[in-house]
Amino acid sequence: AETAAADLADKKPCVVLGSYGDAVSLVAGQIFNEEKIPAITITATNPLITENNEYYFRVTFTDASQGRAAAYFAYDYLKVEEAAVIRIQDEDTATELVSQFGKTFRRLTENDDGITATIDIPKDAKDFTEYIQELKQSGAKAVFAPISLKNAEKLFEAADKLGMTDVTFIGPKDWHTEELMRLQQEYPGIKIAAVSDFTSSMAEGTEASELYDDFLAAYEKEYGEGEPPEAAALAFDAYMIAVDAIENAGTVDGEAVKNALQQTAGFEGVSGEISFDDSGEPTKTINIDLIENNKFVSVYTVK
Repeated sequence: AETAAADLADKKPCVVLGSYGDAVSLVAGQIFNEEKIPAITITATNPLITENNEYYFRVTFTDASQGRAAAYFAYDYLKVEEAAVIRIQDEDTATELVSQFGKTFRRLTENDDGITATIDIPKDAKDFTEYIQELKQSGAKAVFAPISLKNAEKLFEAADKLGMTDVTFIGPKDWHTEELMRLQQEYPGIKIAAVSDFTSSMAEGTEASELYDDFLAAYEKEYGEGEPPEAAALAFDAYMIAVDAIENAGTVDGEAVKNALQQTAGFEGVSGEISFDDSGEPTKTINIDLIENNKFVSVYTVK
C-alpha cells in the first residue's frame, strides 16, 4: 500500500479514489496528506482514515453508524425491548459495531439489561448449534450479528434446525450481496435484515430515482447482471463526486480540489444524498433492507 500510494503521488493526480480496505487506506492516507493530494475511500469504514486527515474523504459510513442504525431498526421497526449480539471471538473489526449497537439500544429502551445475551463464538467453530441454543434461551427476538457471511451461513443453519423463525438476524452492510440472497432462499423461514449503503426502493419520479434507474440500466448493459453490489454504487458516487469537485474547483490543483470536496453538500448519488462534514465523513441516510421476492427492499431509514 505504501509503495502504491507513493507511485500515485509521483504521478501528481488531483484526486485518488480508494481504497476498499481499511488498513491500506490508513497507510496511504499518510502519504496523501503529506503530498496534499485528496482521496476518497469507497467502502473502508475505519474512522481513523478520515480523522486528523483533511485530505481523506469517505462515501460509505463508519462501523459506529452501522451499529447505531441496527439498534434503531431493532427498537423502532421491529418493536423489540430485548436484543442479543453474536460475534466471533477476537475479531476486532466487530468491536465498534457491537459497542455502538449495545450503547444505542440500551439508551433507546432505557434498560441497561436490554441486551440479554452477548455470545462469543470461537473462530474454529464448525457447528453453531450450542451457541444458538444459548441465544434461543435468552428470549431475544432481534439479534445483531456483525460476522462474515461464511459464518452467517452456519448461524442460519443452526437457527433453522432450532426452528427460530420468530427472530430477526441483523447483519452489517457486508451481508448486502447476492450470496445473502442465496442463503435466504436456502433458509426461507429465517428472518434476515442487512444494513445498506443505498436504498433499493427509490421514490418514483424523483431525481434520485431517475439517476438510480439510469445507473442500473448502464450496469446491466455493461455486465449483464441484475442489481449491482453496493461497492459498485459507492464507487460510482465517489467518481462523480470527484468529477464534480474538479469542475467546481476549475483546476486540477490538488489543494483546490480538496477545498471543493469539503464544500460538497446535497450531492445526489445512487447511494443517496451525500454531504461531507468537517472531517470528511458523509452525512447520509442509512437503510435497513429485507429480502422480498428475491429482491432487497429498503424498509427502514435512519437519518
